[in-house]
Order: sequence, then structure tokens, then C-alpha cells
Amino acid sequence: MTGESGIGYLGVPRSATVSDAVSVNGWKIRNRGQSHYPEVYAILAATTMPFHGSEEDVVLWRADEDEFNASFSSAKTWSYLREKRCAVTWRKLTWFSEAVPRHAFMVCLDFRNRLYTEDRMRNWGIEQCCVLCGEKNETRDHLYFACPYSFTVWLQTAGKLFGNAISPEWNDNAVSLLQPARSRLDTVLRRMVFQMVLYSI
Repeated sequence: MTGESGIGYLGVPRSATVSDAVSVNGWKIRNRGQSHYPEVYAILAATTMPFHGSEEDVVLWRADEDEFNASFSSAKTWSYLREKRCAVTWRKLTWFSEAVPRHAFMVCLDFRNRLYTEDRMRNWGIEQCCVLCGEKNETRDHLYFACPYSFTVWLQTAGKLFGNAISPEWNDNAVSLLQPARSRLDTVLRRMVFQMVLYSI
């Protein structure tokens, strides 16, 4: 907060520890620095004085804003450092323990609408048709599963698992997959088939 000049104004050496800057009477800093750095003095005035005891200093790991632990946790450290965002509803359809990693990655791209479909490539001056049916306006929703060819693949592969819930609409299939199935095995199979078909198409 003070930079190099603060060392002279506050009278605290660069190599000083906290205990060097504290005495039983208060902070050992010069008063003449108050006019140059009033915010520093205001913070120090509002801060509880450290206890000048005889115990040895210890190293603690920051696990959260106000949590310090003696042992290091990479999970807690990552959680503290990362940028936190709201969980998306489709995360359970993408990342689960039984998922094939390359399938899960592709499904993540699908849900984020990051595929090189015609509607996105048009912005780059490139025009292309759906290679499966020849439709000019190729979008993610067309590819999964408004396209007659891809819907046939989807129906033949997952028809028995989904029954009447199977649909040519992207959002309808996503909502259906998020509904509880008869058993955990059915839930896992439905999600794995969904990922496999998307990856294959």
C-alpha cells in the first residue's frame, strides 16, 4: 500500500516481522507517516493488536477466506482459488463416473453449442449443408435430432430405453434425461447411450 517510500515514512525496515513492529504499548511506527498514508493508519487502528507471546510462529494453509488449516488440501485450495459459477442443469448428463471421457467432452461442447455447425460457420463466411440430410440451415438442434437421419439413429439405438419419451427435440431429450428413471442402472444406461449417439453422429 505504501511502496518503497513507506519504509522511510513508517520507520519499519523491509526485513521486519510483525513482532518487530509491535510492542506492549502499540504499533512501533512513526506518526509522521499519517499525513501521507492515512488509510494505512486507519486500518492499523481498527486492527486488533497481535499477542506478543513467546510461542513459535506456525505455517497455516489458507483453505477459505477465513479458514486456515495446519495441513494442505489441494481440493480446498482449488475451490478457494477458482472462479465460482452457478452449476448448470446439464452437468449430470455430461460428467458422471461411468461416462467415457471423449464422449463427455463432446456432450459438453454440444450443450455449450460450440460445434462447427452451419449457423456458427456462417459468421465466418462459410456455408455448408447438413451432410446427413442436405438441410441448408444446420444447427445443433437440427443435428440432434431434427435431422431425419440422426433421429432414425437415435430412435433405433435408444427407443427401447426411452419409450414414448424419445423425441426429435434437443430440449425435450435433455429434460427427459434429467427425470428419475426406474433404477440407477437405467439412469446410467440412458445417459451413456445419449452420449454415445451424440459422439457417433
